[in-house]
Amino acid sequence: MVKTIDTITRTTAIIGNSKAIKSLKTVLTIFLAFITLFGVIGFSLFIFEEASQTVMFSMWQSIPAKRWDITMDGIDLMKDINKSGISINTTLGRINPLSYASYKAFHKATDHYIKALSARVFANEPTLFIGKKVSFTFTPKSVKHQEDGKYLLTNGRIHVILASRPSGNSVKATGTLQQVGSTLLVDTTK
Repeated sequence: MVKTIDTITRTTAIIGNSKAIKSLKTVLTIFLAFITLFGVIGFSLFIFEEASQTVMFSMWQSIPAKRWDITMDGIDLMKDINKSGISINTTLGRINPLSYASYKAFHKATDHYIKALSARVFANEPTLFIGKKVSFTFTPKSVKHQEDGKYLLTNGRIHVILASRPSGNSVKATGTLQQVGSTLLVDTTK
């Protein structure tokens, strides 16, 4: 019995002092550090993804209720979450190319969802965008040439000012939405 323990102890000591084993331990330690780092970064990005999806699911409840204010709060929250996720993926996510590519695609898709949902909110409750830059397709009911040379387009609800007469039935309008009295106005010349 004593001989077996001595043999095991001696074998363990020989293996423990082997250069190959020490090199293997170093390689495994470095490998474990990288795997841990991949996991920490990947898990953080996963939590950002889950947070975005939770906000998305909550907005699915506010839309049928026509609670555009709650939906807009969700859009703003989703923008913040996505911005943080993009920041982490861009700075740290590149060490894991597969995860980086996947989360880059997720963040692009989230940006598109935000853009599409913002268009829906704008169509239903444009007053929530007062003071914000908006971009939309505008179909006027009337076009009026003003004294200052600009053109005022109206559709009853929103007014758009353009520098030149529109050539088609619809125009792409981009500018900051303002409220002037009871009128919502986008001046594309500013």
